[in-house]
Amino acid sequence: MNSRSSLYRLTVMAKEPAMSMTREANVLAAYKLLSEDASVIKNIYRRLKLSYYQYEVSSVCYMLQWWEKLLVNLTVLGVVVLIGYGAFNQVAKIHTLFTSITA
Repeated sequence: MNSRSSLYRLTVMAKEPAMSMTREANVLAAYKLLSEDASVIKNIYRRLKLSYYQYEVSSVCYMLQWWEKLLVNLTVLGVVVLIGYGAFNQVAKIHTLFTSITA
């Protein structure tokens, strides 16, 4: 009985009930409002939780892509350095050979 009176007061405070509604109808209307509010809150919580997981997954994917780009760039840089070093050694050998021939 106590819960019915509190639900009735909640309904009266939330919106003005029609004069033709009985006390039971008011209680049912209040229960319906409360259940709708609870389901809305649950849906909001689920959406927030899902969006957080999506953000978490996308940030992990971003970090993996960043590391992949870094490795590719370091590999390309290493190849360029090795080619440059090899070319420098060839030029040094040719220069040494040329100076030994002309001397």
